[in-house]
Amino acid sequence: MLARLSPVRLFPRIRFVLSAILITVSAACAADPVDLVDEGVCAGVTPGEVDTFAEIGATTEGIAFSPDGRLFISTSTSVKELSPDGTVAHGIDVPSALGLAWKDDALYIAGFNTDEVYRWVPGEEPVTFATGLTKPNFITATPWGTLLVSNDFAPEIYEIDGEGEVAMWSTAVASPNGMVFSADGSELYVATTFEEPGLYVVSVADGKAGDVRKLATFTTGEAPDGIALDAQGGVWVALNVAKKLVRATADGEVETMAEELVFPASLAFGQGEFDACSVYVTQLFGKGVHRVTAGVTGEALFGEEAPGENL
Repeated sequence: MLARLSPVRLFPRIRFVLSAILITVSAACAADPVDLVDEGVCAGVTPGEVDTFAEIGATTEGIAFSPDGRLFISTSTSVKELSPDGTVAHGIDVPSALGLAWKDDALYIAGFNTDEVYRWVPGEEPVTFATGLTKPNFITATPWGTLLVSNDFAPEIYEIDGEGEVAMWSTAVASPNGMVFSADGSELYVATTFEEPGLYVVSVADGKAGDVRKLATFTTGEAPDGIALDAQGGVWVALNVAKKLVRATADGEVETMAEELVFPASLAFGQGEFDACSVYVTQLFGKGVHRVTAGVTGEALFGEEAPGENL
């Protein structure tokens, strides 16, 4: 997610004046089961088809599926739950909400405007889990049981342990934003937005950050934001200002997968009763959630069941 400074985000030294685009389309129905072929490739679908899956009525940024296949998205001060038919239900209000990540039975929420991370178990009240971060943006769970949180205005990736204690995990990546681990947890993919925009790979050993290499180069005018991993090892990147999704392969080849989106922010492959062969995409400066046909399923992380395996 691009860090929220005001209704218009300020890039270093460059101000982009972005016009909100309203798309009025009825919410899409839940997808029928799909056929899968080798390596999570979907049969009988056309990649790149875009529709408006849900209308929220507010800008949307973070997105996360729970382990049991429930879909949650964030607005600036709330978390909503979406049903497979696109119905929207209110979850909770929080002082600030940007990135979302599930770990065990709880949803963790990056509070960009409060420098805090919140923990919410559905059915209970949210609590402040960690403090002392600077502009927490994207958040992801680690294979070793902690959380990583990015700050896209500084070369800072924080780590939060199970007790809510905060430490600096890496300062080697400029302007880190979206993050996702490789399937085996040995690498962390990081999209960078403002400084040296691109897609980077951080090697990981024993829970520690190692060497960093650049996988793909983008521009500040494209604004790389959220990312997700597919079952073939491709990394999907939301190019916010460019209004498109791209996919980077392990050798750095970049392919455009979908265009003319409403400022795509974060994305997640469908799980549970949601379409496993699509990515669900939040809309910075829009007021809904896109569904984009991907043609592949998402990658199972850390030994979990892959989306679509039970279809």
